[in-house]
Amino acid sequence: MGSLKTDVIFKATLRTIIYALFGFFVFFLTSFFLYKKNYTKGSFHYSTIGEADSCILEYPDYLFKTGNGVILMYIETKACAKCSESIILNTVNSLKDSKLIVEPVLLFHPSEKTDSVKINDYYDIFAEHVKTVVTYDDSIMINNSWLPDNFGFYGIVTDSLNMVQYAGSLFDPGFLACCKRQFGKRESERE
Repeated sequence: MGSLKTDVIFKATLRTIIYALFGFFVFFLTSFFLYKKNYTKGSFHYSTIGEADSCILEYPDYLFKTGNGVILMYIETKACAKCSESIILNTVNSLKDSKLIVEPVLLFHPSEKTDSVKINDYYDIFAEHVKTVVTYDDSIMINNSWLPDNFGFYGIVTDSLNMVQYAGSLFDPGFLACCKRQFGKRESERE
């Protein structure tokens, strides 16, 4: 009788240990594959393009007429200028405070057709602070397949040859740092 009870306890314990080992095996196997695919660094790792990536910004000629490079605040979302007003103007004001030699451009490309009232909101809110362009033509996202597609709000900095120095989130501190590095006035140029 005692042997039967011991046998049942042994089998139950063995089954529990096997389930636990299986769980650990699945955990470690999953972790290994995720680590190998480098998801452990998150989307930020793959969502910032820098000078070393050797990307060229393609855009319609009518958007920019500059040979100095571009500071582009590119928005490709549903139209809602008032929703993003404060955060975009914080970025614009930070760029203005940096006394850059290149004027930033705010380019809004609605992700869906919208009425003219919502489009005019972008001009009303942002045009007095920064050059503002709203267009349905030639999405920057379509013309530049290297651009990460998970933001909606992009900061892009290029040099005089349209080589991308930075492309990523408009709100990433790296965007402002790149703008200052690329287009900041030197001490001798400041007023």
